[in-house]
Amino acid sequence: MKYYSENLKKLFDSPEELEKAEKELSEREAEEKAKREQRAVRAKEVEDAWNKYQELLKEFVKDYGSYHHSSNGNEISLFDIFFNWPF
Repeated sequence: MKYYSENLKKLFDSPEELEKAEKELSEREAEEKAKREQRAVRAKEVEDAWNKYQELLKEFVKDYGSYHHSSNGNEISLFDIFFNWPF
């Protein structure tokens, strides 16, 4: 007798195989959901930090007229981002 999984749209030889496959699918889906949620939280942190940076920069320029940034050599360049990713 074959056992059909509605979730997987697949036949299995035993109910144990079906349950194991559905459990693995459920665990994978839960893990992927957790990763998506964590990514959303961290993306929000980056967005908040960027907004804070923009506010501070605007205040600095208002007070001093301009802002100059010099590199100390330890920064990530656009070249690194596009051609050497991941670091």
